[in-house]
Amino acid sequence: NVNADTAAAAVARALRVLRWAAMGVVGMPLAFAATPEPLPVDTAFPLTASFVDQMVSVRIDVQPGHYLYADRFEVKQDGLPAVELQRLLRAGGKPKQDPNFGLVMVYTQAVSAQSKPKLAAKGDAASSKTQTQLEVVFQGCSEVAGICYPPTKRLITLASGATHVKPTDAQAPGLK
Repeated sequence: NVNADTAAAAVARALRVLRWAAMGVVGMPLAFAATPEPLPVDTAFPLTASFVDQMVSVRIDVQPGHYLYADRFEVKQDGLPAVELQRLLRAGGKPKQDPNFGLVMVYTQAVSAQSKPKLAAKGDAASSKTQTQLEVVFQGCSEVAGICYPPTKRLITLASGATHVKPTDAQAPGLK
């Protein structure tokens, strides 16, 4: 049928024109429009900790367009579960309908917690610690880049009196 062939050719021409117009406006074909490159995890969620007067503090900032899952926090201090820090980090956030996990609590702004570890007995060596080590596990997503980061574990060694210490194993490039 000649009319059907002519109509199909006209539609194909119109699509080519639209495709080329899109290239002129945004500089690339719509099919290849770029999604922003994901930030490295340590840039998206910078973590710091402090150890002052035997009080341990943890802070994770959240960059715009990113969020952290409240229920994904795990914290250990000197190899043992830091129950109070973990409880405080998991306790807040705001509800979000997540495409992967359903209704969850998330942080879209900085989250912090502090705790003084309970001592096993009077005179325990922990009452005058000069150093402590934290292991913090967290997971979040970038709505900007359309990705979720894998669970991330960071280690921080803190000398007594130390403030705003970054993890020793923070990675600059990639999603690590």
